[in-house]
Amino acid sequence: VTFAFADQQAQPGTETAIQITSSPNSLCGVKVVDKSISLLDSAIC
Repeated sequence: VTFAFADQQAQPGTETAIQITSSPNSLCGVKVVDKSISLLDSAIC
């Protein structure tokens, strides 16, 4: 499985894209958390 963001960094409210490549019939899950959330409370992530 490979995973990549279109942008290394994005401003709040802007659109970006991710690309996931895997073997056929693979099940892939994605969780994205804004870095500012983890800075407020490291126990969230």
